[in-house]
Amino acid sequence: MPSPGEHKTVQARISKYAQEIGCTYVPRDEVERRRGFDTDGATSEERARKASLWFLRQLVAETQSFLSTREEIL
Repeated sequence: MPSPGEHKTVQARISKYAQEIGCTYVPRDEVERRRGFDTDGATSEERARKASLWFLRQLVAETQSFLSTREEIL
């Protein structure tokens, strides 16, 4: 019997825990769309080559919201 891989022993547990504490699961196709993957790439490496590491629109919106809250406090 083969031993469990990284997904089962690490990734699945982290994902489950993250959802339990309030993080939202985003399916792979949605992640690729939000990060700007190249849909014409033949391999996953080619599709991801120029993609952002982040969901830029969400990151900017959250940062602006945080900074505006900080200004009100100060």
